[in-house]
Amino acid sequence: MISEVLSKSWDAYKRNFWGFVGAILLVGIIVGVLAVLSFIPLFMGLVKYADAFGSSSPSFSGFMSAVPLSWLVISAAGFVLTIILSIALGAGLVKFSADALKGRAEIGKIFSTAREKLWTVLGAHLLSWVVLIPLFLLLIAPPILLLASELPSMVVASSAQAAAALFPALAWLLAGSFVYLLATLFFQLINQSVVVGNMKAVDSVRNSISVVSQNYLEFLGLVLILLLISFALGFVPYIGGLIRIFAILPLTLIAYTAFYIEKAGAGRRGRRKSRK
Repeated sequence: MISEVLSKSWDAYKRNFWGFVGAILLVGIIVGVLAVLSFIPLFMGLVKYADAFGSSSPSFSGFMSAVPLSWLVISAAGFVLTIILSIALGAGLVKFSADALKGRAEIGKIFSTAREKLWTVLGAHLLSWVVLIPLFLLLIAPPILLLASELPSMVVASSAQAAAALFPALAWLLAGSFVYLLATLFFQLINQSVVVGNMKAVDSVRNSISVVSQNYLEFLGLVLILLLISFALGFVPYIGGLIRIFAILPLTLIAYTAFYIEKAGAGRRGRRKSRK
């Protein structure tokens, strides 16, 4: 099944190679420009703070007194808009991938789908965050805070003492991160459920969880294969990063979409047979 999904994805990618290159470039430029513009007021605030309190110890109160609140509000609003735009365009790229699996895809569909599915896909991701954010705070945030609190004392401790003190927090962080990443898989097909399945926010979250849970090991295998390829390309000098952006990223989008179409379609066929 995994080999079939990857084969279909590769064929769709080859048919639409320049389309995917253009789509990734265009979406990256749009999101990147908005992110940079959002950071400018914050950067100006940091420069202003450094000029005013450069010789003193950093403090939150000093930063807030030196930097106009309006600058921080503009940066925060810009970052929120960047996240919203990224989510919407992510849904558009799923539409592009679904069309690529059928034949030729059109870049214009990315933006029309992003506009059409904006509120649905945003609502679905917000619902997923209701689960993922508390899980992050439970599994990953505590060991990070523990490590941060232990680091100052590690400066004067011996290597053996430092290792003994840091090991429990590091073990907790690694185990928590592993469990968290496994949990995030259940929400990876939200965009496909919204765009391909044409579902509302709540139904798309339920459907993503259902499709992944019924095919968890297969989906995990697909994810691991793509991650390993991407990891290996990180060791390729000069062009490795470009291949990851313009080949592995679109292949991942297509593969997830192909997996969803196959498994969601099989589920619907099974339900129809059971009713008969």
